[in-house]
Amino acid sequence: MLSDFKRKYKINWIIPLKSNMSAYDDAVGLSRARNAKWELYKTEQNMDGFTVLKEEVITFSSITSWKELSVPIHISVKKTTDYSKGDVSYFVLAHTKRYLTPAEPFDLYAKRTKIEERHRQLKGWWSLASFTSTSYSLNLTQVLSTLATYSLMQLYLISSDMQDLARKTIDTIVKREKRGRYVVICYSGKNYAVFDIDEYSFIIMDLPTIYKERLKKKIRLWNKDPP
Repeated sequence: MLSDFKRKYKINWIIPLKSNMSAYDDAVGLSRARNAKWELYKTEQNMDGFTVLKEEVITFSSITSWKELSVPIHISVKKTTDYSKGDVSYFVLAHTKRYLTPAEPFDLYAKRTKIEERHRQLKGWWSLASFTSTSYSLNLTQVLSTLATYSLMQLYLISSDMQDLARKTIDTIVKREKRGRYVVICYSGKNYAVFDIDEYSFIIMDLPTIYKERLKKKIRLWNKDPP
């Protein structure tokens, strides 16, 4: 199927490789060579200015280890060094297009999670999945009307100087939380709520004793075996 995408339909694709695949092993092995030319992708620093995490990328062209494929592929490797834990991990992408830099396929693949989050929000909160008509035209009308309404809402928020709300997904909230804008995100099923530390603390303090004890037990369990 992947070969047909490229050969018959001229469609380029990017997919992550599993660690038990030969192409994964070959790419990681090549990246560990002494003459491997890594390019810096991203770094994170702590409050003292010390680098605690570093990501480097490298690409290898025309890898033939994936025997089932009848088209040439290129493989990009991202090495993440976590200095706080002393760990080194690898994330490997296979792609049929030869990109100008090793960073490009990772930048493009990162859009996948953002697209999936938007799809999840549209299905979960905009009632796309709850429309049960068996008529194709009615379903198509429902989907297009919902997407048009969603797009108009986004445009309204942007035009009203509320760009922050237009991009407010769980992914962007987590990023803001990491920067210290928010500090507590609570989840319940598909729903979530964001609290600043003072508000969250007051909520906890006002809970009946029985619920505080339950929360203590949960926290102890999480600390022993994080979810």
